[in-house]
Amino acid sequence: MARHLDAKTKKLGMKLGDGALAEALVAAGFDNPAKIRKASDKALEEVPGIGKAKRAEIRKKLPKRG
Repeated sequence: MARHLDAKTKKLGMKLGDGALAEALVAAGFDNPAKIRKASDKALEEVPGIGKAKRAEIRKKLPKRG
């Protein structure tokens, strides 16, 4: 059964190349790239399904700025 993603989640999923990852991040309150970039590594790793390797993948696609 296909899930209906809102536009924000769908766009984030396209940036990350992973719709399920985008859903998990949005559910945890990281609903845009800026929030993800500002988040600490620990905060990202507290999202279900995200460990060190997945966090590193996220950082590669959405690197911290400044």
